[in-house]
Amino acid sequence: MKLSKPAKYSLIVAAALLLVVLLGVYSQVNPQGNSWFPSCPLHKYTGLHCPGCGTQRAIHHTLNGDFGMAMRYNPLLLYGLVSLIYAYGIKAYKRINPDSKITNIVYTAFYGWFSLVLVSIYFVLRNLPWEPFTYLAPPVG
Repeated sequence: MKLSKPAKYSLIVAAALLLVVLLGVYSQVNPQGNSWFPSCPLHKYTGLHCPGCGTQRAIHHTLNGDFGMAMRYNPLLLYGLVSLIYAYGIKAYKRINPDSKITNIVYTAFYGWFSLVLVSIYFVLRNLPWEPFTYLAPPVG
């Protein structure tokens, strides 16, 4: 299904508005003490921390300028943010300079495999019960 240009723009505007609302909620409300935020089903049923565990709290702390605590909850958030900023930065640069030969490495197979390996290693390490690996799990309480 191909969307018309006005439909694409409407979809982009709707997504941007939803993002602004979500960022507003996450900046004002700490997911730590509110049960209406979704919880991780993997952690709920197995006790294991998935690679995304702590991301909601990390987003809250990032939006409030507490980067140290955000890193404590989920350091992969930084990797994701840097990747996102890089990908859209290159996209914007290529739109301004269409003749540019710069390559967006985020869309390469190597980057995909690298990210998969990184996230997999992080998943294993954050669930090991010994120091210093216990520091990779999000703080409780």
